[in-house]
Amino acid sequence: MRTFEPVHESAWLRRVNDDAEFRHISRWTDLRFTLISDEDSRTYRVGPGQLAADGDGGTSAEIVLAGSAAAWSDFLAPVPPPHCNHVLAMDRRRTDFDIRSGRDELIRHLRVLDAVLQLMRPTGEEVNA
Repeated sequence: MRTFEPVHESAWLRRVNDDAEFRHISRWTDLRFTLISDEDSRTYRVGPGQLAADGDGGTSAEIVLAGSAAAWSDFLAPVPPPHCNHVLAMDRRRTDFDIRSGRDELIRHLRVLDAVLQLMRPTGEEVNA
């Protein structure tokens, strides 16, 4: 999963934290989420107006999104294939992606989490680099 590469991850965190809409919609948010791609996983925290890699990681995250490398690759494509542009669509339509835990929290914070995940897609400069 390209997101777990340090260069892409730091660019993504910076892009999210610089986004005015994200800062506005997350100003009262406090949640943790884990992204799993095959055997690799990373945990993040969304706090009031910021996204950060969560140092403790572990399995205590409130929301866990798990998918194969192919599922994440499709999601991260500049123009995702049908049913791969949103985690709810992927959960429903793909057999290699699921919301492992925290569905209620995901729905409760859907706008914030969707903004975070949509900003995960590489920008034109990153794609061409």
